[in-house]
Amino acid sequence: MATAIFKTPSLWQKATVRGFVSVPRQLKTTTQRLKLLQSIYEPAFGHLKPGSPEHEALAKSGKVWEDHFKPRDLGPWLEVQKKLKSTLESVDKLKIFFGGRPELRSSVTHSLITEWAHQSTAIEANPLSLGLAFSIAKGLESQLFSPYEDFGSISTQTLSDHDLPPASNLASENPSQVAELRNQIVVSRHVSDSALANPGTAGIALDEIKLLTRILLRDTESEEAAKYSWGPRVPLGEFRALPIAVRSNPPRIFPYHQEVPACMKRLFEWHNETHAMGQLHPLILATKLCV
Repeated sequence: MATAIFKTPSLWQKATVRGFVSVPRQLKTTTQRLKLLQSIYEPAFGHLKPGSPEHEALAKSGKVWEDHFKPRDLGPWLEVQKKLKSTLESVDKLKIFFGGRPELRSSVTHSLITEWAHQSTAIEANPLSLGLAFSIAKGLESQLFSPYEDFGSISTQTLSDHDLPPASNLASENPSQVAELRNQIVVSRHVSDSALANPGTAGIALDEIKLLTRILLRDTESEEAAKYSWGPRVPLGEFRALPIAVRSNPPRIFPYHQEVPACMKRLFEWHNETHAMGQLHPLILATKLCV
């Protein structure tokens, strides 16, 4: 996988198409990125024949990327947890307070969803206002949440198959932007309800994340763009089928697409094991899963 890619002109050509070498000043950064990739992957792949069973097995294992970046290392997270001890203790006091007041806990949680959803879409350049977000949330309450008697206990699979109120029924603004905000509110509500109904559990599963990702893209420009993206088509919510990089931070190395399924599988296994051990505060563990 890796070294065979690194040594062929096609990588340079593909990188140029993707915008990594679109202007001369990026040349140095791109060269540094390629050297970093080689330093990570070439020691493991250099002696293997591209396309051989050994090469393919190692590529799909995800172990090379994991051995370098050590995503399951608890050390840094335990250090952060130590620094935030007083804050986490304050949070735990609130948890005790709300533990005996389930209706209040649910009400307060739901009241935070709209602002959270708006922030999540605004950071991705959705221009809709917070006021409109509350209007959309109000529409969802009357058209989806309240009429659906068991929405609080709906499974993620059922939700992914459920029709959502059309964007035009919620606001008159750009339909894709309204749908994006609608989807974020719906998913956030579902995740919150699931957490409230299952306290003390490890939380969300990998298959659920795929389904929720599919919901987040529904009726948006991103859903339409996926039909014309570079490379093989993949179902919405499934893992990407191409390597990626970030223009704003080219040296940031993500797993190759062949590595992603195995890396994600082990990440969630680690998450469940770490939850069972109880070494990390639930908020720290949740943060780890997010980043």
